[in-house]
Amino acid sequence: VSGLEEGKGSVTRRRRRRGGKDASAKLKKKIEIAIQNEDFYLANQLILSQYHRLKSSDITEALSDLFNGARDLLNAGQGNEGGSLACSYIQESMDHKIAPLTKDIVRIQSLFDIFDKTDFKPRVEMMKLAIQWTSKCGTNPHGDQRLHTQLARFYDQHGLYAEAHKHYVRGARPQDHARCVMNWAKEGTYPEEIELFVARGVLEYLCMKGNLKNASAFYSSCVKFLDEVEPYKEQISKARKEVGCCDEGGDGENSSTLHHHTTSSSSSSSSTPSTSLQDFLRANNRQDLFEAEAAVRPPLINFLGFLLVSIERRALSLFDMLCDKYEISLLQDPAYEKYLHRVAQIYFGRQAPKGILEELLGLFS
Repeated sequence: VSGLEEGKGSVTRRRRRRGGKDASAKLKKKIEIAIQNEDFYLANQLILSQYHRLKSSDITEALSDLFNGARDLLNAGQGNEGGSLACSYIQESMDHKIAPLTKDIVRIQSLFDIFDKTDFKPRVEMMKLAIQWTSKCGTNPHGDQRLHTQLARFYDQHGLYAEAHKHYVRGARPQDHARCVMNWAKEGTYPEEIELFVARGVLEYLCMKGNLKNASAFYSSCVKFLDEVEPYKEQISKARKEVGCCDEGGDGENSSTLHHHTTSSSSSSSSTPSTSLQDFLRANNRQDLFEAEAAVRPPLINFLGFLLVSIERRALSLFDMLCDKYEISLLQDPAYEKYLHRVAQIYFGRQAPKGILEELLGLFS
């Protein structure tokens, strides 16, 4: 009897599976017909219904169907309906605490690219939700750098430089970020305030723990851009020739920045912190260059170059010296003090004032 019952149970399960596959195939056919008939709202609802029917038995396949549905509707030019499915795909992945893998990032990037140019709002909403997913369930608490970079470039192309800056600093393209900041500064009322834009970028990179590499690349790119605009271009070229830093016809590669000179020469010098800024420069044979360039470049630009050197050398005394020497320049933005407290905490192990982290979170938002 037990064998007979077991056989009947097996037949029943096979019928259920076959019935489930048949129902799923019928539903997919209905979705295809709805899209062909341009009944996109119906297609949206059927795709969601398909997802909820399948997710309890196979969440991976269910999410794939949801992604495919979003892609199909976006390819049909339906930013709202396709965008809502894309957001559902991301939200469900987040709710199920699924860690985003590279294939998921590629999926998000492909959906972002399919959106029509007119679908600005749903496109941005989807990407912001995706960044939130990678922040909560991924390995980077700030969100995936590739997604930040893609959104930053999108804002950049639309001339929304403030929004682009927020995502570039969390991304992985400091050179693109530098160009964006230069364009942003040029559009400002006071072109001479360009140093403030650069300073904010460098300090924010540094406050993203472990982002010294991007901070240095961003700074170097900004200085390179800065040295190519007047009045700095002619003055910098003249100053370098006077101290013999480049040949008459030298290109950008030979016309290195102040930061490059100091970091490259420091590798062969003693790691003992200097007792004064002048001592540091003399030890690295760069006092002539510093004096020549400092007379031309905005003070904050010089400060940032030496700040990066002090961090690379772990020279706390040089850091303190710089903060003191450039105190007047640093007073231009009250936020600089907070950033520098955080920098000292991250790179030199100095105790930061209470509440500084909360204040910085407000600045980064």
